[in-house]
Amino acid sequence: MKPAGDAGAPPRMTVGADGVATITLQRPRHLNRLHAEDLAALQSHFEALRGSADARALVLTGEGRAFCAGYHLGELGDPARRDADDAGPQAFERTVDALESLPLPSVARLNGSVYGGATDLALACDFRVGVTGMELRMPAA
Repeated sequence: MKPAGDAGAPPRMTVGADGVATITLQRPRHLNRLHAEDLAALQSHFEALRGSADARALVLTGEGRAFCAGYHLGELGDPARRDADDAGPQAFERTVDALESLPLPSVARLNGSVYGGATDLALACDFRVGVTGMELRMPAA
């Protein structure tokens, strides 16, 4: 369930001539929060990288002032999606596991702060590089 006016699109992947793949989170208006469709796109991108002979490294980043605000919690309250296999905590965990198990080096280019579960995305990368003043914020369990 995507709220009206939620600007943005699923993550975009490009692969440069140098073999560096870049995946960019594209919901800057909402600090790049992740929806179920974003998790599916990320998993698809990771699978494509796993089978690619051209990609030598991955850079994961976001548009705008934040790297990512984690999973869109509003989708968890949608009864139609509550037990969906492609949404929620299980899908987020599968996405992080897919990133962590990539057979190529990965860098989280933290263009801004990291919130909630997005810290797992950043930590699943082999390296993290952040801009001055950015923070990683995970609420206490």
